[in-house]
Amino acid sequence: MRFLWPVWARPHRLRQYQRRLVAFTAVIVPLLVYLLPYDSRVKIALQYHLTGPLLRPALAIEPFMSEAAPFPADLSEDVAYILKTGYATQDRVAGCLQTLEDASVFRDLFLVADFAALARDDGSRFVRNGGLPLAVHDVVARTLARAPPALVRTSPRAAMHAKLSLAIEEGDGDAARALAKEVGYPLDAMKFISSLELAYRTAPDKKWYVLVDDDTYLVRPTLQQLLGQFDPAKPYYLGNAIGGWNYRFAHGGSAVVLSRGALQRLFTENPRAAAGAYAASLIHGWGDLLLAEALARVGVYVEEGWRSLFNGETPATTKIRPDRFCAPVVSFHEVKTEEAMRGVHGVFSNIAAPSRWIDVWALLGAPAWEAFEEEPLRRDWDHVGRTDEYTVTVEGVESALGCLGLCLRQKLKGDDACLAWTWVGEGGVCHLSPWIVVGERNAGRITGLNVQRVRSLAGACGA
Repeated sequence: MRFLWPVWARPHRLRQYQRRLVAFTAVIVPLLVYLLPYDSRVKIALQYHLTGPLLRPALAIEPFMSEAAPFPADLSEDVAYILKTGYATQDRVAGCLQTLEDASVFRDLFLVADFAALARDDGSRFVRNGGLPLAVHDVVARTLARAPPALVRTSPRAAMHAKLSLAIEEGDGDAARALAKEVGYPLDAMKFISSLELAYRTAPDKKWYVLVDDDTYLVRPTLQQLLGQFDPAKPYYLGNAIGGWNYRFAHGGSAVVLSRGALQRLFTENPRAAAGAYAASLIHGWGDLLLAEALARVGVYVEEGWRSLFNGETPATTKIRPDRFCAPVVSFHEVKTEEAMRGVHGVFSNIAAPSRWIDVWALLGAPAWEAFEEEPLRRDWDHVGRTDEYTVTVEGVESALGCLGLCLRQKLKGDDACLAWTWVGEGGVCHLSPWIVVGERNAGRITGLNVQRVRSLAGACGA
C-alpha cells in the first residue's frame, strides 16, 4: 500500500515535487509579470524593487566627467528646450532668456504657458537672441482642443482657463494676475503632455527634448555630457526620480529629459496612450506624475540609476549628501527671480567641464575645510538648511560647542553620520543633518561641519 503513503513520508518524492514547483515558478511567474500591462502597479513595483537594482547602470563618475561620450549631443543642434511658464510667473521668463542669449545654445526654444503670445501687460512679446520675438504657446488651450469634448464642457479647469483668457483679452492685468495665482497650479498639470507633443511635432528631428520650469537652471556642460551617454533613438526618460514604491516619476522642477525614441513611442506609435493622458490632464493633480503614467503605458520608465544628477533646490540650499559628493549635477530649481537667475548663471556659465555637487561648495564661495579646522564655529550662518525627517533636532543644548559635540558622536536616520550642525541660541536648539549646504546668512545661529568626515568624502572626489 505504498501508494497510500503521504508525500512527506517519501523524501525522494518530496524533493522531486519541490524541484518541479521551483521550476514551474521560475517560468510562470516571470511570464505572468511579462504579460501584465506596462502600467500595472504590480509590474512597476517589481521592476523597481527587483529588476531595477540589477539593471540600473552603475554611474561611473570618472568616465562621465572626462571621457568622450559614446553618443555626442550638441545642445544647439540636437536638443529642443521647452520652457514652461504661466501668467502668474511670467516675470521669471526674462531672467531665463538672459541665460539663453547665446544663439548657439538651445536654439530651438519653445516657451509654453497658459496664455498666448501677446499677454504681457505692456503688449510686447518676449524676445531673445538680439531682439528676435519669441512666441508664447498656450498649451493649455492645445490640451483642451485634444481632450474629449464631453469632458471639456464640464471641466472646472476649462472654465478656469476661459475666465483667465477673458481677463487677459479685456486688458484687466490686475484681475488676470489674481486669477492666475489662484488657478495656475491646476492648469500647470495640463501643460506637460501638450508641451512635449508640440516640440516633438514641430522639431521631430531632435535627439532630445528637455522640459524645465521657469525657475530651473541647467548646467550645460553636465547636461551635454549626460545626454551623450544614451542612444537617443531608444526610449529614455531621465530626471530626479521621486514618488512611492508603486509609482516613480521625474520631478518636473528638477528638469525632465526625454529621448526622441521615448516621444516617438508615446505620440507616434501609441497615440491612444497620449489621448488618454490628454483626458486625464483635466483632473490630474500633478503634471509630472501624469507624464510618467502616460509613459508607463508604453513601457517607458524613469531611469533610477541617474536620478542623483538632477536637483530640486537652489545652489545655496542644495543638500550635498555623501552619495552625491562626486556625482555631476545637471540642474537647480526654485531660482525664482531675475536677479537670482543671473547670479546662478554668472557662477556656472563660464565652466567648461561637468560640475559635481561638491563643486557647488567652492563655486559659491563657502569656506575651505581648513577654515573649520582653525575655527569650528561659523556665526550668523546655517550649513544645515531646511530640516526634514532625515535631520535630528535636540533641544536644551547649552552651547554651540555642545551642538558640535553631538554632531561628532551622534548617528542619524539610517545610521548616517552627521555632516553639519546648527545651533540656535534662542532656545538652545541643535539641528544635525546628514548633508551640508552652502547656506545663507542667518542671524543668531552658529553652524559648522563634521570636518574630518566631510574632508574624507570630498577628498574621494579630489575636492
